[in-house]
Amino acid sequence: MRHKTIAALLFAFSLFSASAAFAAAEIEQRTYNADKSVCYPYVVLEDEGAAKRINTITEGTAHNFVRLVKETREHSLGADVIASLSYEVTHNDDSTLSIVFTEYRYVGRAAHPMVSMRAMNFRLDSGERISAADLSAAPLTSGAKSSYTPEILKQRLREKAARERIPLNKKFEELSELPENFYFDKDFHVHFIFGQNEVAPAAFGIIDLDADELPAVTEP
Repeated sequence: MRHKTIAALLFAFSLFSASAAFAAAEIEQRTYNADKSVCYPYVVLEDEGAAKRINTITEGTAHNFVRLVKETREHSLGADVIASLSYEVTHNDDSTLSIVFTEYRYVGRAAHPMVSMRAMNFRLDSGERISAADLSAAPLTSGAKSSYTPEILKQRLREKAARERIPLNKKFEELSELPENFYFDKDFHVHFIFGQNEVAPAAFGIIDLDADELPAVTEP
């Protein structure tokens, strides 16, 4: 099933690709205004227009984080604020680029830091974002109506929760569409990211769900 799911994704994205071959992106690490605690990727492609579209988004992410930290300091009542923005390139081949940003903020005297992860995926032939709707448009696979649906996702969450003893909250049952916060790993598995309190108590942190780790359930 895992190989069939990966094959379905590869087929789906082949529909988007032009006939010309594209190379994987070159990634340069940049710092925002020379602040080494705020890092973001700068993408170099043969298609400068596609690279510009991606870089506008990644640099914008850094800019928005710096603005958020500034607002946090203004409301911290003099407490120290420690903040950083980092990233990981989780997938980079000749068609697809996935980046996961991690935002960290800690305000002095707080019980816990504020940590969030934001994923973004791009088509290298155009620089356009890949959305969750693109995932659900994949071909039929072994009895499932599509490769990824909210019902399949909820079942995978239940299975992960059972394995790792995570008490899911009621919010996850309200999942009616695929979340946009997802990324591809090096094997083209799709991972959905759920923030603190989103599907489980905050004490369990950020939930990273590999949607291709388990067999898909069959929809009626």
